[in-house]
Amino acid sequence: MGMLERRVGGGRLGLLKFGLFLVLVGIIVGITPNIASEVSSFIGDLQLQQIYSHVFFPLPTNAHPVLYNAVFLFCVGWGIVQLAFFAAHLVVRDGLEAAHTLSSAVFWFGSAYIILYLILQSAPFPIVLGYFIVLVGISVIVRVLGHLVSR
Repeated sequence: MGMLERRVGGGRLGLLKFGLFLVLVGIIVGITPNIASEVSSFIGDLQLQQIYSHVFFPLPTNAHPVLYNAVFLFCVGWGIVQLAFFAAHLVVRDGLEAAHTLSSAVFWFGSAYIILYLILQSAPFPIVLGYFIVLVGISVIVRVLGHLVSR
């Protein structure tokens, strides 16, 4: 498959991925009661808090388990979509895109795992932010290693 054919096919795959994104968001909005008010409550609850000496960050002052659960479901659902596209890229032997979608799957499933800390209220929000920074680093490493292996 040539580069132009991949790009054309990639455009259709991109459109399919966008459609799956809309379906996933629609499902989560449909099963999460009062999602708009939950988001509004979360945003209204943010206050600048000192997380380190002279470092302030907007953090919620209360837990928002309904919103955290919706985000968790999105992360799991989008991770499944990424795994499906990873498999499709492997089938068509597109190693670079496979590496990209694998790192995305790692990020989304890792995010779901981290969100569980908020749902269970087992880690304070600043610690969870630190976990997300680590997760972004891991996702970048997976992408780079995937690119190296696919060459």
